Amino acid sequence: MRQLYSFLVILLFPLISFAQSNFKPGFVVLSSGERVDGLLDYRGEVKRGREVAFKRNNESSTVIYTPDALQKYGFDQGQLYITKQVPGSESVAKFFFLEALALGKANLYFLRETDVTERFFIETVEGKLVELKEETRQLKDSNGKTYNSVLKPYISVLTVALIGCDGMQSQIERTELKQSSLKKLVNNYNACVAPKEEGFAKEGDHKFKVSAGVLVGGSVQQLTISGEEEAIKYYGEFDPYTSITGGIAVDLNLREVNEKLSVYTGAFYSRLKTQAFNKAKTLNGSEGEFDVSFDAQFLSFPLMLRYTYPKGKLRPFVNLGASYTLLLSMDGVRHSVYNKDTSYERQYTGDAMEKYKKANFGLIGGAGILAPISKKMDFVTELRLSRRGGFSSALAVDTKIQEISLAVGIMFK
Repeated sequence: MRQLYSFLVILLFPLISFAQSNFKPGFVVLSSGERVDGLLDYRGEVKRGREVAFKRNNESSTVIYTPDALQKYGFDQGQLYITKQVPGSESVAKFFFLEALALGKANLYFLRETDVTERFFIETVEGKLVELKEETRQLKDSNGKTYNSVLKPYISVLTVALIGCDGMQSQIERTELKQSSLKKLVNNYNACVAPKEEGFAKEGDHKFKVSAGVLVGGSVQQLTISGEEEAIKYYGEFDPYTSITGGIAVDLNLREVNEKLSVYTGAFYSRLKTQAFNKAKTLNGSEGEFDVSFDAQFLSFPLMLRYTYPKGKLRPFVNLGASYTLLLSMDGVRHSVYNKDTSYERQYTGDAMEKYKKANFGLIGGAGILAPISKKMDFVTELRLSRRGGFSSALAVDTKIQEISLAVGIMFK
């Protein structure tokens, strides 16, 4: 199985290499104050805080702007980034493109400095930019047990910054250090102190973005059986089986954590029809020939973490996780012939196994490409590799099923 997942990693790199830029309508405001409309490359949040790729139209060459070259830039879909100087480590100030969450008498900004580091800033009418922070400290109680204590200095900062509106303090004290909570607070403040003044409020983000669709394709499954020698003597090397597979898929984008990550699940049907022939001696010394066949139908429920490369019209992705598979039906037959072509020949036809396991777990991974059809639909091509427990419930017999599948389909956003 290690070789299979190594193949997934190898597959991902050329997909990323050939991905095209994903430009969306927007504008830039140069240091001189001139506004230029065009197309902006929409990347991950970390990238958008440090630089932006711009071109006037699809035929124009691309220019990379850093914060020292622009006053601000924005996407027509509603996101606005403004150049600000913010404190860094060791009190060294740096320029970033801060995302505007709310603008008015008080301004609220956001910066995703790294994939795991979020920073929030409040700017008052005096133009002072102050970071909103939360600290976690380890303390000990009277019994010597260690516990975490969360300090909220951002509450004091907001209390000083948001003055002049009756009843604001109680809302400040209930505010969490999150985008949705901070946006609500600052928007309420701006509406309170300047109800007639038109400001900017970033449209509300859903914590999750869900897409769903249908996939259909083909799969190749390989059954292997191992275990105690006497218990597995009936089973030889099984033929690989090619069949149609398909099902429904659901992708839950974790945009509040990282917009490149999502949880991918669904329900997928597959069938395994295979046969094996083997010869072996029984305990009493009789020569036996065994013809075993299985015809099984499965319904699998994968649960995978997916990474989607955010840049390009063709967006490659890779996912890895676990699967839970139900055995829908099973027709297992074993035909045995003992001492063939002798006066002691005996034949037996019956169940291939005494009992079957109704469900099992496994590992699953995959890679593929999303291609836009419209604003609401993507065409998807996906290659999957999986290895799961089989259907034997006997301790002496271990079954494994390895599967590779290729499917295409439509995902609705």
